[in-house]
Amino acid sequence: MDSHLITAAANELLSNGKLKATIGDDALNTPGIIRDVIVTPRFFSVIDGKLTWREPGFKMQVIPADREIQQLNWKNQLILVQHTSNIRLAARFITEFGEPVDMNNLKNLLIAMGKTAEARKRLTRYFKKLGINLEWSELNTS
Repeated sequence: MDSHLITAAANELLSNGKLKATIGDDALNTPGIIRDVIVTPRFFSVIDGKLTWREPGFKMQVIPADREIQQLNWKNQLILVQHTSNIRLAARFITEFGEPVDMNNLKNLLIAMGKTAEARKRLTRYFKKLGINLEWSELNTS
C-alpha cells in the first residue's frame, strides 16, 4: 500500500473530514489532500489603496517517520511524515453555502458570496469599512 495514500487517509479520518484524501487522475494515481477553505469577507483588505485578498493560514506539521500518530494534536492541521514527496496538497475555495468559487473573478466571487440578503448586508458593511461601496444592482446586471 502506498504510504502517501495512508497519510492522506489518516489526515481525512483524524481531521473529522476537514481534510479530504484524493487520488489523482494522472498515470501514477498520485495521492493528495484537499482542504476546503470557506471564503469570508475577512479575506479582503485594502493595501496601498488597492483591494486584495489575504491568503488563509494553513497549519502543517511534519513528523519524524518513527513517531506514532496517536501522540499528535491533529486538530485543524495537516500532518505529513518527514521526507514526504509526490503528494498533492490543494485548497478548494468555497462559499459559506458550500459552492466552489473562482478566486480570479471578483465579480463572480462577490455574487457567489452574496447569495442571500443577509450575506449581501454583511459584505456591504465589511466593504464599507474598507472604503468601498458595493452596488449589488451593478454586480448582478453587468
